[in-house]
Amino acid sequence: MSWESLRHKIDKPVVDLLIYYFFEVIGQEMEVKYKKWNQRYDFVICVTHDIDRTGDNRFFRGLKNIVRGLQGANIRLMLDAFSSENNDFQIEDVLNIEEKYNVDSTWFYLTSTKHILGCSLPRYGDYDLGDEYCRKGIGLLKDHEGGLHIPFIPLRAHEIDKEREKLRRFFDVKGTRTHYLRGKYPHLLQELNKIGISYDSSFGFNDNWSFRFGTSYPFNPLVDDNPLDIVEIPLNLMDVNIKDYDQFRHYIEEVFRILRNTHSVYVINWHPHRFNVNEFGEIPRKSFEYILELGNRNNAWMTSIGNLLRELEQKR
Repeated sequence: MSWESLRHKIDKPVVDLLIYYFFEVIGQEMEVKYKKWNQRYDFVICVTHDIDRTGDNRFFRGLKNIVRGLQGANIRLMLDAFSSENNDFQIEDVLNIEEKYNVDSTWFYLTSTKHILGCSLPRYGDYDLGDEYCRKGIGLLKDHEGGLHIPFIPLRAHEIDKEREKLRRFFDVKGTRTHYLRGKYPHLLQELNKIGISYDSSFGFNDNWSFRFGTSYPFNPLVDDNPLDIVEIPLNLMDVNIKDYDQFRHYIEEVFRILRNTHSVYVINWHPHRFNVNEFGEIPRKSFEYILELGNRNNAWMTSIGNLLRELEQKR
């Protein structure tokens, strides 16, 4: 089966739809109501952000663009990286958009970078937790939920716990997401469960939008028929997967119509540095604001993962 044919089978929450159809057909006869997550809203959008870059090490990006070649956009990006203005630090801009739509969100921090001559290696963050703009971001996000964005380290419990300790001086770390969504299922969750992580949101696809498990609902993974204490809440859509704005709009409008009926959960991930229009153009910003606008029109509860799980706990 090709990826394209498989994608069309998982780009909608088929398990959620089956549950919905069951209640539509059987629930009425049994007088069982299909409950919402929150009686005020029709479905949930969990808004999350992975902080991969803060602009604290723009010099390295400038060198990378020299290596890539002094042509077209690379020249613009090189000049942008060496300029005094930090266009990668967009956390405040993201928060302003979220305030406009009354959104709460979850922010995942990288905690480990590798450096050569003061420059971070590719595929890691460009900051350390003590850097200027990282500290500024932590200050701006003091009232928001923070989580651990697990870097490229061995995905074993004691290694991950070391990274979590680095963040604990700023906030209590309840949840995780791995960098580039790496990790095997359910091995990663077993390791996280050992150190008492409450939830993880790593198991989506980093190259397409989808419902990897056929459902958007948070669930406790089973290992040898025994449920783990940790909750997995799958990631459904990342900004890096949106290449065509019109195609994205068509898809998200269709999915939101389904989610409103099934009272589902939709987890999105927008990297704040991708609001840098000089490098990424208008699509990341436009698509993010369109999701919030559409969610507002469709009576969605747009909130953090932690808020959703607290609501779930109260219902148990």
